[in-house]
Amino acid sequence: MVRAKRQKTIHQDSSPLKIRIKLPIKPSDIPIDSSTSVADPVQHQPSPAWDCEQGSLPDDSSQTPEDTTSQRQSKNARSPRWLPWQDRRLIKEVDNVRPFDEPNTKMVTKAWETLAETLRQHTALEGPQSVIDRTAYACRKRFEKLIQSHKRDETRSLQSTGTNEEVDAHVELLTGLAQLYDVHSSIKDEQSAQIKKKRSVESQASSELREASMKGLVHRESLVDVSALPGASVREKQAQRVLKRRPLSFSTAEKENFEFEFPPRKRRHSHAAALILEQISSDQKSLQELRTLDQLRHEELTNLHKETIGILHGISSLMEAQQKHDIERQAEEMERERQQKDQLNALTTAILTLAVNVSKDK
Repeated sequence: MVRAKRQKTIHQDSSPLKIRIKLPIKPSDIPIDSSTSVADPVQHQPSPAWDCEQGSLPDDSSQTPEDTTSQRQSKNARSPRWLPWQDRRLIKEVDNVRPFDEPNTKMVTKAWETLAETLRQHTALEGPQSVIDRTAYACRKRFEKLIQSHKRDETRSLQSTGTNEEVDAHVELLTGLAQLYDVHSSIKDEQSAQIKKKRSVESQASSELREASMKGLVHRESLVDVSALPGASVREKQAQRVLKRRPLSFSTAEKENFEFEFPPRKRRHSHAAALILEQISSDQKSLQELRTLDQLRHEELTNLHKETIGILHGISSLMEAQQKHDIERQAEEMERERQQKDQLNALTTAILTLAVNVSKDK
């Protein structure tokens, strides 16, 4: 404040001070030339309305594989242990669907998911206490565990509840499924071994071909023959086929000295047809074994039924003989009682007669 007053005093004593003030320039005060174009002011468009302005916020329905795995593990952890009747229902559904018989892993997983959903729907019809709500992973692992237990002859020990007929049917189903599961596993292992062998040979052939291309010319016979692999394509066979063609023109001397013989033609075998026939033969053999096993079981059950009927007939005959013997013994006792009664009556009559005679004599 002191400094401001001092400056004011100085200005009053000196000549008048000129003050220059800069005011904001309006657009209307600027002279516009006709050749000059002025850009239009930018017009902002309104932002689009959100869907959740009038309602609730949208739910995030996207789930990562980790979330799905954690949910599945949590669901399996909350579920109680498998009961014997649940094992029987699971084996029945597996026998109907056969999920392990699918050609690839994706279809196998889909089949197990379908089985788990079907099992839940079928058991839900019987009441809330009978629902089997398990994941596809849990059903698959339980089936594999039951197969391993059946191979160790532990199936009946796991079936602590249930009638004999239910347990026998469960054991029979598990026996057939175990055989089919082993056949499918062996076929799958064989195919996997063939694929690994083919990939190994193809990798070796590609490395040899790469080295040969860098070195120059090499003998074709020294390379790995990819066409000898089962399931080789036509392009692979044509790539390493050695063609011996006859020269186009010969001179007279060359004709006399040159003896050309065409190589013997090799019959082409269809590897695909051979694999299909082999698979069909294997399936027929497995089916025949299963039929033979079923026939033996049927004969055993028939013989057991006949033996049971014979035992029942024997018991019935013994009961009839015992009943007949009881009737005869009862008739003999009644006859003996009647005779004793007659004798007693005769004795009483004799005593009375004797008494009358004695009284008359007196």
